[in-house]
Amino acid sequence: MQEYVNISRIELEQKITNREVRPLRILIAGMFGCVFIFLSVILYMYNRNINNPAVIENQPYLFSILLAAMLFLAIPQYLLLFLLPRILLSPGKIKARLTQPVYYKRRGLIEDPVKILLLLYRHVVILRFSLLEGVAFYGLGILFLSVMNGAIYEQSQYWLALFPLVIMIIFGYLFFPSREKIIFYIENNMLNKIKNI
Repeated sequence: MQEYVNISRIELEQKITNREVRPLRILIAGMFGCVFIFLSVILYMYNRNINNPAVIENQPYLFSILLAAMLFLAIPQYLLLFLLPRILLSPGKIKARLTQPVYYKRRGLIEDPVKILLLLYRHVVILRFSLLEGVAFYGLGILFLSVMNGAIYEQSQYWLALFPLVIMIIFGYLFFPSREKIIFYIENNMLNKIKNI
């Protein structure tokens, strides 16, 4: 089954429609929406208590430990963020997936190589954004605790917990899936890998 080697850009453009891309875009927008809703709750609580913060036994070491834990959680996740496509989309794994039809409950048997490549791309993108979302939520959790504890009013370094959210926003801006980006990625990063073997 070597028909995947002859997939042209025109065929990609015909088979990857906006309708195929929409569920992925909605899912990632939902990930961002959850994070921003949590951030807006934190900012509301922060602004509500700014004039008379209720400082409960300030424990500076606890939040320092939480920030350090966030750093040690973030480093491997960000490394995995860039290694994940190389692991899951290696030429051997792409070829193995393309030579066997894929069965999904809702869609049935998928034999079209373009649809299989699109599913592989979706899996990787969802995993990458999930990694970013997890670290961002951990940072927002630290920020939430510091607002509830009142420690943020005395020590502003807890705003550093927003750093993973900033990285998530930058990554989302650069890699938010559009039809053109998906076609470009599949053509240059997936098909070219298996053609050169």
